Amino acid sequence: MAEPLVQQVEQTAKLELDDGTRLVGDLSVLPDGSLRLTGTRVLRKPAKGQQSTMRTGDKARLLVPDEGAKKGSGASSTVTLESIADDMLTLSFTDAGGESAQQ
Repeated sequence: MAEPLVQQVEQTAKLELDDGTRLVGDLSVLPDGSLRLTGTRVLRKPAKGQQSTMRTGDKARLLVPDEGAKKGSGASSTVTLESIADDMLTLSFTDAGGESAQQ
């Protein structure tokens, strides 16, 4: 099956899981409106003694920095993990009508 064409690489984004794990990668928008985070790597592991687990259907917080603002500011949205493959995640907005989903 052919990969869907990516519209463009928007920018680097962070993804924070419920267990505290934080990933970073390149965020792209797919033609169907879903998101793809590629080249992901772990910035922060979960709390000591915990194993990071990611499953399709899990919710996470997507942090997209505002390029013109101070470090640490930007948009935050709740997303659902739609697919997980190696260092690539496909995400969808949990609230497709939300402010960040429309940006």
